Amino acid sequence: MRIAETVLNDFGSVIIMENTVLDEHLIKKLQNQNISKIKVFEETNKPVTKVKEVFQRNYNQGIYEVKNIISEIIIDKDVKMEKVEKVVDSVIDMSDEKMDLIRCLNQIKSSDEYIYT
Repeated sequence: MRIAETVLNDFGSVIIMENTVLDEHLIKKLQNQNISKIKVFEETNKPVTKVKEVFQRNYNQGIYEVKNIISEIIIDKDVKMEKVEKVVDSVIDMSDEKMDLIRCLNQIKSSDEYIYT
């Protein structure tokens, strides 16, 4: 099960973040905090790993394209707008695939601050 909302203790401190997958350790942690009810996402038959694999492949391809564009700028080569539009369209497509855009940007930020900026 995946947690549907961030779980806080009585003092407002985060115990478990939203989207965390529950395991035995986390269940014991909740029990120790006397938390007996939490909201979880409803299970679907959609293969989550496929979505992650497609996202990761598209993300890696986007990084490769951005690095090529930056290299062309560094050597004063004319940058083809089609390449830039392709990367931008890729990011937009990722958000259209029901991926939370903020989560996507945070993943980019955690991987490479320069590319994020």
